[in-house]
Amino acid sequence: MANADDRTQFPVGPPDPDRLRERVERSGELREGDLDLAVEVGGRLIGEIGTYAEPGRTMWPGLFFLSIALFRPEDRGRGFGTEAVRVLCDWLFGSAGAERIESSTAVSNTRMRGVFDKLGFGFDGVKKRWDVDWAHYSVSRERWNVDRS
Repeated sequence: MANADDRTQFPVGPPDPDRLRERVERSGELREGDLDLAVEVGGRLIGEIGTYAEPGRTMWPGLFFLSIALFRPEDRGRGFGTEAVRVLCDWLFGSAGAERIESSTAVSNTRMRGVFDKLGFGFDGVKKRWDVDWAHYSVSRERWNVDRS
């Protein structure tokens, strides 16, 4: 499990219990651009994936900010994250009206950066936020559909 002091996992600090309770109550439902889903393999919870409004930013209709975390190191590098991102992006573009999906990961997270590259996300640059260097990625509906044909 991630340490609550790890800024690459919890950039604005440890999870707030009331906010977590609210997220669990609405999980599985897309509400105002926010969506929380579990990542399961063989009935075992291995992580979370979803969309949310990036802190400090106005999200326009059709723009989604994707977030994913696999909890245990032994579940990483096995394709589970790649498949979860692929399935969520397919749904966002196919059913939720997405025009663009963006995401970020710590520059040091080479595995996640590889997932974005493999799935056709474009690298948009590096920004420092919360004392962490973040690699930003995005993919448009048009590019996603072309890369899938």
